[in-house]
Amino acid sequence: MKETRAHILATRSVGEKLVREAADHNIVLEEMDFIQIKPSLAPQTESAIRGLLSQPLTAVFTSAHAIRALQSLIEKRPDWKIYCTAEGTRALAEEVFGAGAIAAVAADASLLADKILEKAPEGPVHFFCGNKRRDTLPDKLRESGWELQEWEVYETLFTPAALSRIYEAVLFFSPSAVESFFSRNRIYPQTRIFAIGDTTAGSLKQFTDQPVFTASRPGKAQLVRQAIELIHSSKTN
Repeated sequence: MKETRAHILATRSVGEKLVREAADHNIVLEEMDFIQIKPSLAPQTESAIRGLLSQPLTAVFTSAHAIRALQSLIEKRPDWKIYCTAEGTRALAEEVFGAGAIAAVAADASLLADKILEKAPEGPVHFFCGNKRRDTLPDKLRESGWELQEWEVYETLFTPAALSRIYEAVLFFSPSAVESFFSRNRIYPQTRIFAIGDTTAGSLKQFTDQPVFTASRPGKAQLVRQAIELIHSSKTN
């Protein structure tokens, strides 16, 4: 008898390599983007940021999308000290600003705020973010009396779709994707839920009481492989 293949849904594109890895374990990994990101620089914001590029300052990024939104404005590396979250955000920050510009890295926004407060950089902190940024980092800094300037540089659009099947697992990579997903769908009891980090896991708990598996360390590939291993093990035991 042919073994039934398990199905996992990733709520963002994860790449052909991970899709093939899943297939090697008799798992169909489907990709469906539940959000769309686009740069959103108002003329006044763009003009102000161009001025900041010639000044030394402290910049904070909790998403690689914010860095991408600024790339077209950067002609030479600015004298910025960068505080950012890990994995993809850090990698892009090092590419754009240089590894030497990285002042601190943390797994999530809350821990990043702690790093900023610990290091206490001089002057205001400039937070480059999207229209659906979480309150965690700004609230933590402002409650500690820190001067924070926010710059909205990209927009997150919901692109929900109603699912036509029940999956063995669903993988979430951002709080926005969680909100978009649950605007059209629900999670069934037999479906395992995976989150890229604690912030996304916290968002999931607003919509479901089911257990949430969190990546052992931040990273898209890490989360996918963790899900593949768990689902494959459950099918073979």
